Amino acid sequence: SKEATADNQVSKEATPETTTKKKSIEDENGELPPAKKARMSTE
Repeated sequence: SKEATADNQVSKEATPETTTKKKSIEDENGELPPAKKARMSTE
């Protein structure tokens, strides 16, 4: 239950749709460092 709650909170903070849009914009602008980009991709 605790894990599910944590997942739900994370989802509300950053839905896959929002994360993808933000990542795409940052990728296009070339403002995302490779390390951060890799970390975001993993998440």
